[in-house]
Order: sequence, then structure tokens, then C-alpha cells
Amino acid sequence: MNAIAGARNKASVIIIGGGIQGCSTAYQLAKRGVDVLVLEKDRVARHASGVNAGGVRLLGRDIAEVP
Repeated sequence: MNAIAGARNKASVIIIGGGIQGCSTAYQLAKRGVDVLVLEKDRVARHASGVNAGGVRLLGRDIAEVP
């Protein structure tokens, strides 16, 4: 059975990507009572999160610290 088949037809927030960034965002929103739906084409916590987190890691750093 497709996981989406049992899901409701609406959510307050839809997050595309079940990597560390998407799951963390969904978790924090859900803790605050927001109705969240995470869409992932494969398995949660795999693939591109490591690559994407590299870009986020640069935010707020002194330019001398950036490789």
C-alpha cells in the first residue's frame, strides 16, 4: 500500500524531502502543533541531506572560516 493512500488530503505545511533538514523541520513544526506532511521519494534519512547541510553550515560563519 502506498503510504500516501492513507494520508489526508491536506496539511498546513508540506515538506519535500525526508532528509535530516526536512525531518528536523517537520519535527519542530509538529512540536508546535502544526499539521505537517513530509514527502520523500525513497527512504527517509538517506541521500542528499549531507550535501545540502554543507550549504547551511556556511551560514553565519566568518568568511575566514569558510573552506
